[in-house]
Amino acid sequence: MASPIFKAKFRITENTKAEKPSDPSHKMPMEFTPEDARAAAQYLIDMANKAEDESTTIRKYTSQTEFSEVPGFTCWLSLWDNSGSWSPMPIESANGKREQTERRKSFAVADEDDVPF
Repeated sequence: MASPIFKAKFRITENTKAEKPSDPSHKMPMEFTPEDARAAAQYLIDMANKAEDESTTIRKYTSQTEFSEVPGFTCWLSLWDNSGSWSPMPIESANGKREQTERRKSFAVADEDDVPF
C-alpha cells in the first residue's frame, strides 16, 4: 500500500478570544515540519496542474444558493474528535496508477500510526 506524501497534524480549538459575532467560533492550527511543508507545497502544485490538465472544477459560492463552477480540486482531511491529519496519498495519473514526482519522493513521510495528537 502506498504511503502518504506528507502528514500535517491539525486540531480544532474553540476561539476563546472571539470578540465580534463575525469572528470565527473555532480555529484550526496545522503543524508542518519543513520537509512536510515542502511536500505539501509540491502536492498543491501537482494537484493544480492535474486540475488544469483534466479540467476538474469546484463550486465557488457567492451566496448560499448561487455558485459558479471554476477550475479546482478538493483536499480531504481526516478528523478524530477535535484533531486529525492531512496526509494525502500519491496522485493518480490518467492511467489510474499512483505517481510521485522524484521531488516529492524525497519529502515522503515514513510510515507512522494515524493517531491524533
